[in-house]
Amino acid sequence: MGQSLRSRIAYPIVILLIVIMIVGGVAITLYFNHLYLDSIYKNLLSSAKLLANLLGKSQLSVQSHEVANWSDIL
Repeated sequence: MGQSLRSRIAYPIVILLIVIMIVGGVAITLYFNHLYLDSIYKNLLSSAKLLANLLGKSQLSVQSHEVANWSDIL
């Protein structure tokens, strides 16, 4: 018996804990990455809508020869 009881129990537990930490870290990273990508998509969508709104208002203001105020745009 080259190994003591403590080392025969400790090594598999340590390896199991390391595997659980790695799998948990990957799962948490993927979950938050999904949330982050979802928020980026929503921000891009709202930015595109705001840009289209700004372009529409600027074309209207050019056509009617009036300057758009920031309160009108926002």
